[in-house]
Amino acid sequence: MSPEIINVIGAGHDVPLSVVHGDELNSLKDHLAGNIKAKLDDANASGDEVVVLDADWCRSHSEEAGQLHADIIIEAYGPTYALPNKDPEANTTAIENGELDLYLMKTNGILTGTACMVDTGDGRAELGRAASLGRARNTVIQDLRLLNWLNRDDVALKFHTLFATLRSAPDRPIELADGSSFVMRGGQAVTEHWRKFPGLRLYGVAPLYLKAEMLEQFSYSAVARTVMRGAVELFVEDETHQEFVKQWHAQYQLDQPGWASSEATAATATGYEVHYPPQETGLTEFVHADIVQSQATIDPKTVEECVEEAVRVGSPFIQVEVPVESDTTQMQSDLIINGFKLYGYKPPTDFEEAALLFGRLRSGVGVVKTAWDSEGKPNPFWNSNLGTLGSNISGNW
Repeated sequence: MSPEIINVIGAGHDVPLSVVHGDELNSLKDHLAGNIKAKLDDANASGDEVVVLDADWCRSHSEEAGQLHADIIIEAYGPTYALPNKDPEANTTAIENGELDLYLMKTNGILTGTACMVDTGDGRAELGRAASLGRARNTVIQDLRLLNWLNRDDVALKFHTLFATLRSAPDRPIELADGSSFVMRGGQAVTEHWRKFPGLRLYGVAPLYLKAEMLEQFSYSAVARTVMRGAVELFVEDETHQEFVKQWHAQYQLDQPGWASSEATAATATGYEVHYPPQETGLTEFVHADIVQSQATIDPKTVEECVEEAVRVGSPFIQVEVPVESDTTQMQSDLIINGFKLYGYKPPTDFEEAALLFGRLRSGVGVVKTAWDSEGKPNPFWNSNLGTLGSNISGNW
């Protein structure tokens, strides 16, 4: 079974853009359709039959889809994979409750690829958890997720932004407990593929997930119909952070921001809370924790207390998204004092406030260099000025 959109592309017809989106997304739509057609043409020329099992098929066959997804995740990444997708029952539950749109691909009757779209419940969806076997043309279904969002009104209405944390590691040899080993593929291919997307936004690069006893860095990226706002005043006092924001605005041709003066007084101190996967999931020591501002009015936690909690449960990396169109200078100061450093920036849009992205490692955890830093190459997403700042950050965790 192939989705209707594959048949349209295969017949050489244009894929229409949903009325929900603006014309500025036409370039991305055409780019993705061209990618998919090129892969389908290559398959036909090679005599290969490519069959796509799309999100609708997976919802109708949730148990089978959940098992197939787990099978290919384990075969591609080994048993060290941190996220719950290696559990068939967890996959089935996520498909049935609407959290997970799953895509699978078979080549000549053999399962060769998988990709997902995860509803985060806030008008955004996360693209990820993709895996393939060798040169399996897996970008067909990776691109199809985005193209369905661009083409289908129901999907477009549900999400204004699709984001992804793209693996940025080089290939790594992994030793298993039984003495055997395998090479875990890095993120070079996904980086090369995504950097060509028209309108792509890269927020930053950070060591978000522990894989095979080391943290690997991921490129936090997005495509969106949201409109970026450049002429804003931001509460950012640190000069190095201001420079990062200025270079980000220059990279994406936004008007430079102004710097607002702090309105901090002796008013009530900001409280915080920390979120992480429950320990019973077995994921706590593999996945980053997040510190957020708390709405609690009784006994709010300090940043120090949140850090202590995250360290106690074993979180390998703690990240914080700090809005900066309101006065959060005290929060920024609290984070810096507690060893956090800036790794990224989210721009102001018609849907979201501008924000700084901070992170802190758990002591004793090693970090794998990005593939481009390990090869001595420039950042593939950013120009020389912003790219140099980014490599200085990612190379010094």
